[in-house]
Amino acid sequence: MVVAVGTYAACVDDDPSNPGFQFDGGGLDAASPDGTTPETGVPPVGIDAGDAADAGPAPVTVLLTRAGAPASGVTVVFHDASGAVIDTRTTDASGQASMVVPAGSQVTAVFGTVTNPELVTIAGVEPGDVLRAAEPLAAAQPPFPSIDIESAPASPPAGTAYYLARVGYCSNSVNVVDGGQAGPINVTLDPGCTNGSTVSVVVEAKSAGSATLGFASLASASIADAGVVTPMPVDVGGTWADAGAQALQVVGADPIASGNAVYSEIMNSGAISSFTNVVGNADGGPLQLSFEVHPGVAANGQYEVNYREDLSSGVAFRAIAGRSASGGNPSIDVAQMMPALTAADVDAGVPARPAVTWASSTPVTADGLFVRVRWWESPTDGGAYVSGRWTMVVPPQTQVIQAPQLPAALAAYAPSATSSVYQTPTLVFVDSSLLPGYRELRQVSASVGPSQNMYEDRPGGGLVPILPADGTLKLLESGKQAAKILLR
Repeated sequence: MVVAVGTYAACVDDDPSNPGFQFDGGGLDAASPDGTTPETGVPPVGIDAGDAADAGPAPVTVLLTRAGAPASGVTVVFHDASGAVIDTRTTDASGQASMVVPAGSQVTAVFGTVTNPELVTIAGVEPGDVLRAAEPLAAAQPPFPSIDIESAPASPPAGTAYYLARVGYCSNSVNVVDGGQAGPINVTLDPGCTNGSTVSVVVEAKSAGSATLGFASLASASIADAGVVTPMPVDVGGTWADAGAQALQVVGADPIASGNAVYSEIMNSGAISSFTNVVGNADGGPLQLSFEVHPGVAANGQYEVNYREDLSSGVAFRAIAGRSASGGNPSIDVAQMMPALTAADVDAGVPARPAVTWASSTPVTADGLFVRVRWWESPTDGGAYVSGRWTMVVPPQTQVIQAPQLPAALAAYAPSATSSVYQTPTLVFVDSSLLPGYRELRQVSASVGPSQNMYEDRPGGGLVPILPADGTLKLLESGKQAAKILLR
């Protein structure tokens, strides 16, 4: 099955009972697989099916989450197609806000604070849309809660010098003395390391030379009691098991340029990744790679190859990834990577409404486009430093993307005449056989956005977000922060 991308970073809910995305409160309408007509038989949120026909235009409903939980108390701005303000609403306890607006309108969720604003705008909305958006991980500010792993199985493998605890990409270690750990392993839970309510833990027994001698795991633990001041205690029981190997075949790897190959084990509430360098064979033959894995902890895995290139204006990335059941010998073809964009720029002539333009040497076929603009402002007269980000989700062929207007009461969340706007934006095109078009993409933008690893230049952790089901994904980042994603 071919699917779209997962959430920001490597935080997923690997639930096989979830068949895929939900659109307008229901599944994809088979009668309109191209997404050109509204779904039928699905009444708008808050309207009984019997009254739907007489209710007039259906409202646009926004469902917001923060760290996997409903985001209440968030201001939502509804704009017309030009970006002018229509009105505002505030999300309720379920993270929901609704309003009847004309077709083609825009919606902005105002996350963050005036010193760390995180704005998310979805353009081109239609009556009846149920739009799901998530607070970007960058809006989360430390200190974060933590856990103390107080015990691992008794009798660690001979030669164990220390334990390494891994919770998603968060980790920490503690020495082993006389066959026991010297103290609790404290792991700070960055938002990208959990699904908001639980964690999956792997503890590796390491030699003095960092070889893995064995591992133990905990499939899922609630973090409801995890605190910033008082860590939540966690015990990892069971027995020590031997690490295993996962094969990956790479076809078409560049014999000169060095890249990264990444394998991620998808657990209940996070993904544990390992990587190795990739240089293609001189004769062009396929590479056979092997990754250390933890048998039994993950039913599915994601594999990726990416390349990083330094440019005069910044860096460029290319990546291709796929997901399948653990085991076997999956293959990935580097030759299928995306072609590059040729230009991307920001015009801050209207400071509070920055505009982005882009160009490509070939037409771009995609379901939608994510654009991110960043700005900063140094403190004056004792004020605070400001670092802001504005993510816009727009139809894929939109050549000029301008941020909408914010009401006067929220003006401090937008860049100002004294702000410095980064001139190179992030552009991410998404195309998937599971998403018939932009109508469906805008409704699940929380699940198909760019990964935090891509934004933060962490290719060794995998640039491609974790896929929610078996499929493949391609990504291209051109210029300092320009990117293209294609799903097949």
